[in-house]
Amino acid sequence: MDMSNVKRITFPGPPRLPEAYQEVTYLRTNADGYIETGYAFTEPELKVEFKYMKEDVLTTNLFGVDTSDVVGGRFLHGNIYNNNFYCGNGGRGITIPEGEQRIGKIYEGSFELVGSEVDEQMAILKLNGGTQRSLNSALNYYPGCSMTDYVLAVRRDAAGAAAFHFRGKVYYIRYYDSNGEMVRHFIPCYRKADGVVGLYDLCGSISVKTGTPFYVNEEEGNFQKGADVFGTVVSKIHRNGELIWEESE
Repeated sequence: MDMSNVKRITFPGPPRLPEAYQEVTYLRTNADGYIETGYAFTEPELKVEFKYMKEDVLTTNLFGVDTSDVVGGRFLHGNIYNNNFYCGNGGRGITIPEGEQRIGKIYEGSFELVGSEVDEQMAILKLNGGTQRSLNSALNYYPGCSMTDYVLAVRRDAAGAAAFHFRGKVYYIRYYDSNGEMVRHFIPCYRKADGVVGLYDLCGSISVKTGTPFYVNEEEGNFQKGADVFGTVVSKIHRNGELIWEESE
């Protein structure tokens, strides 16, 4: 069967969201705002899984904190900015060919920190099947931070200022704590009553702004949405361990 022209495959199934919300393929933003996750990575070990596509510019961030609760520290943890990824106070170039950042290309993968000591902590970046590992010295070490993460921007200070607003599409983002427990599983959707687009947390955490697991823009802009999702979307198909089809725009 020729699947070269197939862009998306969906299998029938029950909806993942309550009746008041409709899941969509992606949330799109043109630096229109950000979402406050309400979660802080306070321990040195963590994992973030994501799927995104950048538009217009590469110098934006999908998530994170670009500050710290210690003067002079930044405490980054997986920010992908241009063709670099950042941890602690420093950045490294993305060297895996699968991870070379391009406008209009979909990236799926994760960032993980394993280890709680300087010179022992390993930063692991996975993008589109490629893996890059780096040992964290004092410059790149992440000890944990008490400030909550933003999605679609980074948090800059204790007062809550946001910067490096994302431009593009986010398909999902998942947070795991130091024990490997999933604590946030954000998927794009909209509220049927008024059409507001945001992210719904399948882990069930509660947004301070809405009082529900539906997280909305903290600023005045309006997010855009992809097509409605009915059933289960398949992003990749493998045969005998070989990738034979992948979702495309």
